Amino acid sequence: MQHNHNQHKTPAELQELCNFINWAWRRFWTVLAAVLAVLALIYNTGHLLTAALLLLVSRAEWDTRDLKALE
Repeated sequence: MQHNHNQHKTPAELQELCNFINWAWRRFWTVLAAVLAVLALIYNTGHLLTAALLLLVSRAEWDTRDLKALE
């Protein structure tokens, strides 16, 4: 059976997808920032600024309009 990838998602499905993307995005970048901060404390404190910027990036959120724009 072939799947038609051109089917439009309902607003509830889009919101659920946005919630998952936001959850995964936030976790990935927060963990990366934490690891970088720990390594910065050990090796080079100058990279604490980089870790802070990554933490700032982790706060970005996807919206349903963003997903519709990608279609």
